[in-house]
Amino acid sequence: MAGIESKNSRTNSVFLFFSAILLVFLAYAVVWDGSAVLDVLAAIASLAVVAVFDRRFGLSFWPALLLSISILLNPLGSFFLYSRFVFSEFVGYDKVIHFFISFAITYGIVDLCREKKNFLTFASALLITMGLGAFTEIAEFIGEVYLGLDAGGFIMSDSLPHIKSDLQRYDTHFDLIFNLLGSLACIISVVAKDSVKKRVKR
Repeated sequence: MAGIESKNSRTNSVFLFFSAILLVFLAYAVVWDGSAVLDVLAAIASLAVVAVFDRRFGLSFWPALLLSISILLNPLGSFFLYSRFVFSEFVGYDKVIHFFISFAITYGIVDLCREKKNFLTFASALLITMGLGAFTEIAEFIGEVYLGLDAGGFIMSDSLPHIKSDLQRYDTHFDLIFNLLGSLACIISVVAKDSVKKRVKR
C-alpha cells in the first residue's frame, strides 16, 4: 500500500503539471484557434481517464509520464505541427505520434499488469491498444467527413499540404500500421528489459 501511495504522489505531480499545460492549451484554443478546442477537450478527458486508472491501480512513474506526454501531442499537432513537422516524404508528425502514443498506451497497460507479465498480458495490451487506435480513426473520420474539421480539429488527420504520397492516400491504413509498430516496439522493449534484469540477478 505504501508503494502505491508513493507512486501516486509522484504520478499526481505529473498529472497536475500536464493538466496545467492543457488548461493553457485550452485558453489558447478558445482565444486564437477555435478548431482545436475539441482536440484539447479530448486530451483533458484522456488525461482524466489515465489519472483515474492511476488512482485505482497505481501506475509507475515512467508509464504515467509517457502517457501524459502522448496526450499533449495531438493538441500540439492541431495547433501547427501536423502540417509543419515532416521527417521525410513518407513520415509526418501524424505517423510519429501514432507510434509514440501506441508505445505509451501499451506500456501503461503492461505496467498495470506488472505482477503477471506473460503472453496473455502482452497480447491483451496489444489488442486493447489497437482497439483504441481503431476508435480514434473512427472519430477522425467523423470529424473530417461529417464535421468538416479536416483542416485542423477533432483528432485531426495527417496534413501534409505539399506532399502527395501513399502515406496520405491510405492514411487510416498507415495510422493503424504505425499503431501496431509502436505497440510491438513497447512489448519487445519490456521483454528485453526483463530478460536483462533476470540475467543480472543470476
